[in-house]
Amino acid sequence: MHNQLTQLQAFRAMIKFLDNYYEKKPSDDLGLLLGEMQLQDDNKPADSATWSYWIDSINKVTHQTNNQQNNASIDLHNTLSSLEIFKAMIDFLEVYRDQIKSDDIQVILNDLLLSSNNKIMNTMTKHKWLESVNYILNDQDPTYGYFQIFR
Repeated sequence: MHNQLTQLQAFRAMIKFLDNYYEKKPSDDLGLLLGEMQLQDDNKPADSATWSYWIDSINKVTHQTNNQQNNASIDLHNTLSSLEIFKAMIDFLEVYRDQIKSDDIQVILNDLLLSSNNKIMNTMTKHKWLESVNYILNDQDPTYGYFQIFR
């Protein structure tokens, strides 16, 4: 997993991955989260706090301090590996699970386990994750993750 994505591409890859999960196992909690994550024409999620949580998760994974990356800004220069993004997604979902006390989000987290050497343990999850990352990297749909009215 050596693909490099910007924070915005990473966020869109996470939306793609969670969208695929929702299609197979719909839940109200995941649907709510996906609605909050949908990007507007200014590249910010519908719920403004969502981006801050995402940057906090990235900072935890990359060991940056909050003052190194302004939570409101979108950094289009620094890139993240697909493994860093996967770890940030886990942290992001844990925060969301704890906020809304969601068993449905915990079920997703159970599929996102990493081995001690940072390998995705579930082969189907790994396949779907890499598929989502490649979808965004290959720009198969430049507006993927944006509100439908902006497409």
